[in-house]
Amino acid sequence: MPDMVRNGERGAGAGLAMALGLMAVASLGLAPPPDLELRITSSARTARVGQRVAIRGILRNLASHPVQLVQPGDGSGTGSRTPMLTWHATEARRGEIDLTPRAADPFINGPNPKEIFELQPGVQRELLNLDLAGLVTFERPGVYRVRLTYENDPDRRWCCIPSSKGLDRDLAPFRKTTRCRVESNEIEIEVR
Repeated sequence: MPDMVRNGERGAGAGLAMALGLMAVASLGLAPPPDLELRITSSARTARVGQRVAIRGILRNLASHPVQLVQPGDGSGTGSRTPMLTWHATEARRGEIDLTPRAADPFINGPNPKEIFELQPGVQRELLNLDLAGLVTFERPGVYRVRLTYENDPDRRWCCIPSSKGLDRDLAPFRKTTRCRVESNEIEIEVR
């Protein structure tokens, strides 16, 4: 579909689609999604098979207004809470590789309001706890192109919390955060 918006490139119908989308958002009384940038980096350009590769992520607010976001935490990499972190990797010979971490423990920590932060216009902030999902392991040799999606969904149901007493009250501050979905740049890692 040539009219789709893909990786920041806009086709002929993308402007109209975006305008219609913003009108629909405005008619619901919701704010449009913020303009955010996510940059990932790694000091490792090469790795050995099975070696963990630490990846750092920085979010920058390109909008003209502040946004309320949430730091990743226990369960972000498995989709058990907000924000959700999704790692994407492609390898030339094998295509898309699944990097979804396997949860060792079925339970996650409960909501912590200290994970919520405000990001002012033009300001950047490092995403913490990427080690929970950001230590990516490659099982075969190859050249991998890696990117990360950060998605904050204030209405996301948190699952697998051992004690759910007072959960609605504990989640109230998270429900007021800014809904967004942002994809990072792509980095390349050679695995030998």
